Amino acid sequence: MNQDNINVCLIQLNVIPYNFEENKKKIEKYVDKVMNLHQKPDIIVLPEMWNIGFTINKVNEYCDRDGKQTKLFLNYLAKKYHIIIIGGSIANFDTKNNIYQNLNMNFDSNGQLLSSYAKIHLFSPSKENTVFTRGHQFKVISTNINKTFINNNEIEKNNNSKLTLETNSNLIFHNEEIRFEGGLDILFVSAAWPYPRLNHWRNLLIARAIENQCYVVAVNNCGEMDGLTFCGHSLVIDPWGEVLIEGRELEGKDFDEILITSLSFKVLKDIRQRICVFNDRFPEIYRCN
Repeated sequence: MNQDNINVCLIQLNVIPYNFEENKKKIEKYVDKVMNLHQKPDIIVLPEMWNIGFTINKVNEYCDRDGKQTKLFLNYLAKKYHIIIIGGSIANFDTKNNIYQNLNMNFDSNGQLLSSYAKIHLFSPSKENTVFTRGHQFKVISTNINKTFINNNEIEKNNNSKLTLETNSNLIFHNEEIRFEGGLDILFVSAAWPYPRLNHWRNLLIARAIENQCYVVAVNNCGEMDGLTFCGHSLVIDPWGEVLIEGRELEGKDFDEILITSLSFKVLKDIRQRICVFNDRFPEIYRCN
């Protein structure tokens, strides 16, 4: 990593249904592999519900409880390799509130929990809303990413980066009320997005990158579960809407894939200086009564 670039690694998984231990082993194997490459990642990004798979069945039997197992595992990985973990999401039972959630957790390079976030827009066609309780707030992590996360290197004091995460169908409901108004540098999306809506997946992600003039780092599941075939095609998109890297299309195949690419804060800054779209907005009038 230099002053302008960070490396991100997307782990696209064919999740083993209801088998948290085996899914952990796969993730750790892939993280260990990429951390031995010349181009080591600074951020690892996981897909949606990687602990048991995207399902509404047997959730009470196999989900995490208060995120305890997941916290231990992701804390361990973050500290061992000194990397940021954008933790995708897990099926979780909140014992205090007696609810099930599709829960995201993110960890800094010291293994500290940065944020947790419950999926807001549950996917009713899959009856996700009949089991899980939705969240109520989007999370934006505001930090000097180079200083705080990346090996504690002091680089540029004024490089305050904002990161946020969306989970699957939240991507569809990205209206003016939850736009990030020019303050977002990287949007992470963790999903279990199925066929036949591959074009929706790609087009929505590209639109998010363009309208927010930010990088989009989107990790999808692959393989099959509960009658759904997940379409892979994890993507990294630059603020121009150009695809930097993309997972393969192997419909119905059981495959995992690791994608690594670099994000340039210099490119981000240059694009925003050339076309300052946020200076021309009038958010106070963007509501129909």
